[in-house]
Amino acid sequence: MVWMAALGIALVAGLVLIIDDDDDSTTDTSGGSDTDGGTDTGGGADIDSFIGASGDDEIEGDDENNTILGKNGTDTLDGNAGDDRVFGDGGNDSVQGGEGNDSVFGGNGEDLVKGGEDDDLVRGGRNDDVLIDSTGADRLQGDGGDDLIVASGTMDADAAAAFEANPVPDNGIGNLLDQLLIDFSADSDTEGDEAYGGSGDDTVIFGVNDTVGGGSGADTFVTASWLEGQDAATVTDFDPAEDQLMYAYDPAEGVPELTVEMVENDDGTTDAIVSANGSEVIRVLEQDDTFDLSENILLINGVRAA
Repeated sequence: MVWMAALGIALVAGLVLIIDDDDDSTTDTSGGSDTDGGTDTGGGADIDSFIGASGDDEIEGDDENNTILGKNGTDTLDGNAGDDRVFGDGGNDSVQGGEGNDSVFGGNGEDLVKGGEDDDLVRGGRNDDVLIDSTGADRLQGDGGDDLIVASGTMDADAAAAFEANPVPDNGIGNLLDQLLIDFSADSDTEGDEAYGGSGDDTVIFGVNDTVGGGSGADTFVTASWLEGQDAATVTDFDPAEDQLMYAYDPAEGVPELTVEMVENDDGTTDAIVSANGSEVIRVLEQDDTFDLSENILLINGVRAA
């Protein structure tokens, strides 16, 4: 993968590594050893880096700043606390950073990539990935493939567990909120994320003060009525000919009145300002009269009460 090769992994001299070539689970604890075919445990506080191999590995970091590389196989990787770098590499992996300001990469394969607490960098990789991080000021980037990026909202715990076990959305974006049981109204993250789909037909779920883009392909942007009265979100590269905005609402609060106003900027470009019930909720950059409220924005019933 090009970005992986360009980035590389700098393993600082003096670090102790665990290199695992079987289907083991690895946890960084004190006083352990690498046991063939069983559970791999680290050998003390100096262990900062873990490398899997061709098997299906389970690797967990500790409270330090870990570097974890799953390599081939269907791996489950968790950085836990600390500012970690976690790489899935080959295979269909489940990768998460945990607490701390983490950099988390899916790599090749169809991966589930989660940032966790704090301010994270979350990247999918070449194929169809699911990226989730709805806390902190995060940057999520799908890269290649048809990706699902969840940068806002809270999931029902049981629904989240079921989805993470099989992270493939049902056909039809209209069913996505029902499948994930996302509750926008319970989301208190206002720090502002950046989420970009990259190439492919991506779906980006976003919220207050977020900046999002789809990249190339026919992309879908989903948000909800709890944006009203908050800092507006920004969509950077909306193509009215192939992209779609979806605005979910709580039926208990009634159908929102959406309006669009075209505003000219000092540099001569024009933005489409989308308002709900008179409150600016989304700024769509660099649009013209081809942006149409009835064609480009779809109202959906999908917000759950807190």
